Amino acid sequence: MDIGANIGQHSLLLSRYAKAVYSFEPIPIVFQQFSKSIRLNHIKNIHPFNLAVGEKKESKKFNFVTTHAGTSSFVERENKNTNYITVHTDTLQNIIPSVKLDVMKIDVEGYEAVVVLGNKEKYFMIAQRYLSKLILPGLKNKENTKQKNCWTFSTKMNLKFTVVMKKEF
Repeated sequence: MDIGANIGQHSLLLSRYAKAVYSFEPIPIVFQQFSKSIRLNHIKNIHPFNLAVGEKKESKKFNFVTTHAGTSSFVERENKNTNYITVHTDTLQNIIPSVKLDVMKIDVEGYEAVVVLGNKEKYFMIAQRYLSKLILPGLKNKENTKQKNCWTFSTKMNLKFTVVMKKEF
């Protein structure tokens, strides 16, 4: 599973080794590029979704950074190249109710805690391996309860993390 697929580089690579890859990218123009790559490479086992994984089904304001789509997020940031778009969110349970997970990649620019906590009952209880790029220093922020709850839940469930820290753009 690839949550925050962007143009699909991880999904395309993992599709060689997986029966199925479920990929989620909420930005329409980026999703179109990703879908085109799937078609051009004749890949049949990637199931792309043009929406964000969240804690409930809703339409939500999203900060789309036009000069670097990979830094776009639900999290407010100072960037003069930000356009606000509306994207659709839903839970994994609603989208794909009966999928067995082996590997999950999450790169959602600071929204990871919402993804994990909003979907923990079903998907994070059964995941065998869990890969995540946690881009915010929020896990170190004692004031950020949602990030702390995410970390506590994930470590209690023995989920494995790969943590990558980046400078703000």
